[in-house]
Amino acid sequence: MHLLVSRDHSLAGLPQVETRRLTVMTVWMPGNAADSEWADFCNLFGAEFGVRVDASGPDFSGIYRPPPSGCPQIRLR
Repeated sequence: MHLLVSRDHSLAGLPQVETRRLTVMTVWMPGNAADSEWADFCNLFGAEFGVRVDASGPDFSGIYRPPPSGCPQIRLR
């Protein structure tokens, strides 16, 4: 799983983030169509780790673009 945050975010620059650190935040995962595998995953993820998941926004299904070069990637563990 990838985590994308702004450069001035408290998690920016970390090589990895423990899932428990997300419990005080809202994770935005736009476009998760109801009853889809991703929506189920997000609901289970949120329930298991106490993370609020906001699925509002555009539907990006079928579109994958890798992060821009030079954009740091943070691994969740």
